[in-house]
Amino acid sequence: MIAAAVLNCTAKQILLLFAIVLTTCFLTRAEILWDNYKNSMTVDILHQHRTRCNDLTISFSDAMYNEALIAIEDHCIIIANLPLSHFDLHLPNRNASDLINPELNRELQYNIV
Repeated sequence: MIAAAVLNCTAKQILLLFAIVLTTCFLTRAEILWDNYKNSMTVDILHQHRTRCNDLTISFSDAMYNEALIAIEDHCIIIANLPLSHFDLHLPNRNASDLINPELNRELQYNIV
């Protein structure tokens, strides 16, 4: 299912599909599914970082994967009120500012130059 989505969907759509699969299909090896498709779910975050830094050589990083895991966990909480730990996935590292006001953080990330 996710393999087909990777060919036709955006990273955000794949993230949402992954969250739906996690919360409804009771996977026994969710970590393997994450490892197989984490780049496809993180490609838009990579693009944002490359654009923001004006550097096309930037590659995937743990921070980018963490950002994708935060988005997945947010969807899982909305869908089933369950964190990623319930599905035997690593919990994303959320700092206090992310928890307080993610909208403010997004507004502050614009380029003023």
